Amino acid sequence: MGNGIQIGHRPTQAEMTAAKYDRDFYVVFLKYPDCFAIPETSMQSATLEQLVDDIIGTEMDMPQCIDSIVHFNPVSGISRIVDREVADAVAERTHELRKTPHESVIDWLEQWRCDFYESDEYLNQRAQEHVEGLADYRRDLRMMAAG
Repeated sequence: MGNGIQIGHRPTQAEMTAAKYDRDFYVVFLKYPDCFAIPETSMQSATLEQLVDDIIGTEMDMPQCIDSIVHFNPVSGISRIVDREVADAVAERTHELRKTPHESVIDWLEQWRCDFYESDEYLNQRAQEHVEGLADYRRDLRMMAAG
């Protein structure tokens, strides 16, 4: 009884280092016409949340230059390619923000068949482009038939 102080386990240097690196990191590999690159980032910014923000903000030529995205945790020994999971997270964030993403982000999300947020204005624009495309197609057919 009383106010005794418990003396606990004092972590070793190896345990402190392991604790520092026991988290999820995300690294992006970008592909340019003449080279590959890995964008510089800090340990604190190598998170899924920051990566999603960077993709939505079209930072560092993302997403159009993304070659692959790797998730890893050095302590648990996990390392895997997570392109699809990141695309799903980006699409989910567009719904949370209720904002239609940039056209380059839309192109990237569509290759993964992700359901991103589409505003009424965006949907109307797409419908108008579709109608105009059909009208051009019909005109071309009439010209071919007449010619």
